[in-house]
Amino acid sequence: TSRPRTSTAQGHRQTPSGQGYTERQYPVDKQIRMASTHLGSARRLVNGCMALTHKADLHRLYQWLRTQQPTSYRVLGHLKSCLSGVVKNEVVVNRWPRPTVVILKPPPGEEHDMADRMCSIFTTDESSCKETLMDEHAMDWSKPWTLGGFDTSLKPFIEDLARKHGGSPQADAESCHMMHISPTDLNKIHPQLPTGYYPSHLTPGHASLITALWPYQEQGITELMARVLAQGLPAHCVRQAATGQLVGWTLTMADHSVAMGYVSPAHRRRGLSTYLAYRTAMDLVKDGMPAYGHLVKSNSVSIAMTARMGWQIIPGVDVTWLNYTPARVSQRATATA
Repeated sequence: TSRPRTSTAQGHRQTPSGQGYTERQYPVDKQIRMASTHLGSARRLVNGCMALTHKADLHRLYQWLRTQQPTSYRVLGHLKSCLSGVVKNEVVVNRWPRPTVVILKPPPGEEHDMADRMCSIFTTDESSCKETLMDEHAMDWSKPWTLGGFDTSLKPFIEDLARKHGGSPQADAESCHMMHISPTDLNKIHPQLPTGYYPSHLTPGHASLITALWPYQEQGITELMARVLAQGLPAHCVRQAATGQLVGWTLTMADHSVAMGYVSPAHRRRGLSTYLAYRTAMDLVKDGMPAYGHLVKSNSVSIAMTARMGWQIIPGVDVTWLNYTPARVSQRATATA
């Protein structure tokens, strides 16, 4: 990313699925400092659910989530954005220090823009996850939020729970594959820009253009893109040499997924998508993060294209998105209409 990178050595660890990922190797004394935690620093909530507020706890959780890859990709990336100040979220676990449920949600006591309304859930046990979600403090049902990239098996339960709290859940009609590319496979490709194009940079001022061409429009998406670009998460674009026109881009979302890939129709089939995805993925890997993204399962063209680039579908991972609107907001919107 454009944030300063350390020069610490990187190692290679295998996930259960056999896909490798790059992980920073910290000195032993730093690992001990990061793992040092005091339960008194975690604010206890009802039924044993607790919010982690101490930075040492959050770093320890971050290291543990790294051992749960690839299924923890989204929560891992989301937590990294919290630690680096890209977004402001509260982190809730069902137990400590070895949770089976991790929830990132909007912080209490204030209104939030779209970036801070983002929620993520990681679980190693579906029954424990459902039990945790039933805790009145696990989610704030009085404010709107968006739950992203969560396992579709939880969708009916969360929808039912939202309705019981008087709110309105709106889930995406289609689910997504989660795809990734290992550092080893990424290093096998070295795409070059074709003649007639040059690399350029995206700024927050490009947010309106990017979101105008994104098919999944929702309120606040432009502000979210502007914040992501302002925070220096990996983003790349290309321009046509003859005109200087911006013709394609790829960027990184707040959950550190490669997303928003776009190439102008007149400039497709020239290798620009491959180049842009490669550059963004390489930035993530150099920063010690996995290179992953989401693709709608019905988008066979994009799935085939990314497969040719070396990306692979993560088996057994089927995710979706859900927007939650509390009763008071729904009633206000109805009255206005």
